[in-house]
Amino acid sequence: MVFFQIVINIVFFTLIAVILLLIVGFFGVCQSRWGKAFDGVSVVK
Repeated sequence: MVFFQIVINIVFFTLIAVILLLIVGFFGVCQSRWGKAFDGVSVVK
């Protein structure tokens, strides 16, 4: 049971880390490619 819980924790934190990296990378690409246009869309919203 303890081993099973450890595996679940490792998988859970790994998924969170991957999702955070994807979000940060996505916004980084958007800002670098769109630049001022991306900021303009944000202001409109």
